[in-house]
Amino acid sequence: PDLLAAAAAWPGRYPGLLESVAGGAASARWDILFASDGEAIVQARPDPQQRFLDRLDAAWRAAQAARGDAGLPFRGGWLLLLGYELAAECEPRLRLPLEPALGPTAIALRSPAAALYDHARDRTILVAEPGATHWLDRLQHDLAAAPPLAPGNWPGVAVAEELPGRFLDGVRRVHEYLAAGDVFQVNLSRAWRADLPAAIDPVALYRRLRATNPAPFAGLFQHDGLAVLSSSPERLVQVAGRRVHVRPIAATRAVRHRRARPPCRCRPRRSPCRADPCARRAGRAVPRAGRSTFRAERRRSRPPRSGRCGAGSDRPGRTPRAARP
Repeated sequence: PDLLAAAAAWPGRYPGLLESVAGGAASARWDILFASDGEAIVQARPDPQQRFLDRLDAAWRAAQAARGDAGLPFRGGWLLLLGYELAAECEPRLRLPLEPALGPTAIALRSPAAALYDHARDRTILVAEPGATHWLDRLQHDLAAAPPLAPGNWPGVAVAEELPGRFLDGVRRVHEYLAAGDVFQVNLSRAWRADLPAAIDPVALYRRLRATNPAPFAGLFQHDGLAVLSSSPERLVQVAGRRVHVRPIAATRAVRHRRARPPCRCRPRRSPCRADPCARRAGRAVPRAGRSTFRAERRRSRPPRSGRCGAGSDRPGRTPRAARP
């Protein structure tokens, strides 16, 4: 069945679709169509008094269930849309500029059921939490009854790119931050903006995106008039049980080995990334940033210790980073 057809026909019932459009790799195995029962946690703008992560953690703990089949990527839970501004909840010292409100800072939609498509075995699996098994019949019916997506004509759209001068000014500021030791890596990009005709459906735009730029991590999110489209080659973080995998693309490079002549065992082959000092620094910096993020959130969630320890600190006599002036 076409999972996108069901998402297009009933966006309120199926607000999220994650697809592995570019096949061939182990990471591009599953497609997931999330079913929503209407329960949602929405954070319009950052609010220190009502932290989104605290509200989500409380709701998740209230509905937490025992682990089931570890071979399935989803068995029920939450569908999340997290904006960059949510980083301020993990690192309170950040003073992030507020961009024009294009949508909420964070959205969590309760998803007690889903349809999973396994590319490796060419099969569709329907899953539901205990107490939500009625979704299995609904999913089966909707996947069979969803009308096929008709090919549409794509109108010409003018794209406006950010002025080069602003980007170059940003590069100079990044150099200053690097020299001062304030940052170790900055990903600077240029924004593209396009005014789409009101008649364009988000599903049609997503179909166009996945056809022209197939990626192992593509997705469509629709909620309350907001649509977010994604077509990414990278999965930054994966959580499997109690293990967290950080696998960025930065400073990684595919190396092809010749089959005709195997590499010499007396002299190990060095990849181009290891030979490049800039690539080595970037390769260490990105995983280090991921580890620092997890440590900061763990320190914030720990209860205060007695004695000379700072509030939530894991080292005697040291105030945690988030609480330093």
